[in-house]
Amino acid sequence: MLPYQSAIIEDGIVTGFRELHSDVVFPEDIGKVGLGPNDLEAFSCRHVKGPKIRTLVLPESVTLFGCYDIKFDGCRGLETLVFPVSLSTLNYSALFRCTASTIVLLSRELTMRDGTIDSMDCLVVAPNLPLSAFRPADKEKAVAGFAQWYCSGAEMPERYRTDYLNYVRRQRKRLFGLALKAPDVLTVMTGEGILQRNEAEELLAQAEQQGRGEAADTIRAYLERLAPSAERKKPAAKRPAGSGPTAAELKALWSTKVRSNGALTLTRYKGNERNVVVPAKIGRAVVTAIGEECFDAPRGQMVWKFRRELDSVVIPEGIVEIGPHAFSATSLPALELPHSLRYIGFGAFANCIRLTKVEIPDGLEIVETTAFSGCTSLTRVTIPASVTQIGDRAFQDCPKLTIHAPAGSCAEQYAKDHNIPFQAL
Repeated sequence: MLPYQSAIIEDGIVTGFRELHSDVVFPEDIGKVGLGPNDLEAFSCRHVKGPKIRTLVLPESVTLFGCYDIKFDGCRGLETLVFPVSLSTLNYSALFRCTASTIVLLSRELTMRDGTIDSMDCLVVAPNLPLSAFRPADKEKAVAGFAQWYCSGAEMPERYRTDYLNYVRRQRKRLFGLALKAPDVLTVMTGEGILQRNEAEELLAQAEQQGRGEAADTIRAYLERLAPSAERKKPAAKRPAGSGPTAAELKALWSTKVRSNGALTLTRYKGNERNVVVPAKIGRAVVTAIGEECFDAPRGQMVWKFRRELDSVVIPEGIVEIGPHAFSATSLPALELPHSLRYIGFGAFANCIRLTKVEIPDGLEIVETTAFSGCTSLTRVTIPASVTQIGDRAFQDCPKLTIHAPAGSCAEQYAKDHNIPFQAL
């Protein structure tokens, strides 16, 4: 996510972020971007193409950005695009086909032509602009961006906070749809006590009707806080010692989906603990998979250093699948996998830079491409003969790695094909 803690705030104005750096180096004297074929000889269209470009920060000299000369359609990995305080104009179609999930506008005054951001699926973080600067269709994007900053707990300009909170209070019922789609917006509403009881009950009914379990849990907790004091003081039923969390508590911590066989896939961890125990069951339903991006940052937030701080994760027997990017870019230092595991998805543990050793259990069959790529501290991986498929880039950019596996195994052949040191078991 955006490094809000590193925001530079001077006289109530955000001028930049100390820990946010561009993946493309722009000419410092560039003033206008994308007006015509001769305006940008030093910055060709091809520079904003490629999956490795995730962050673009335009320099302070830029005052105008626009037209079709900058083509973002080849830059599928772009996450954050930052415009400086100096920007005064965003032209029509300036962000045509831009896939960035977060647009940061640091301007104090800005002219935005029709069609600039209204077709984009993104958040807009604009700490120096009043909400009145946005067209009605774009205000929800700006509210979602504000809510993301609010939920980070970082300092923000007081004028930014006051302006947006007042808008959310006035327009709270019109923002019900956004609150159900964007958890951060709902957190603002409940954290600031903006919803009346009858409004919260109405929003809860909508959440349940749409199957938005996470939002429903948040609203129920809010209604509990609104309960009369006498009702809140009723003693809770005692739980037997060592019985573990209840189904309701687990549902508050984990989003899930039901598989075709009736078992559950964990789709998102909603807690904040650094030491996590993955449940084997939630209620009567058995958990058999950890889904795609389960421990990833929420949609719309940029990754900064670690997607999630983790000291340990206990994965129970019964889990057969770990999905794509389930633990990618977390701070996990060690890993113990269950013997029931059969499949590790692509990028599942990619860029876990603190991970040093992995022992893959006997019975696992497939390790997808990029599963452990970018694990720069990884020194040893033990792979059993049961593994019959290892993706081409499964251990790419692991410079310290030695693979330990039976002679003649799929793992030995993989090590030879990719010039990775091998030790026979």
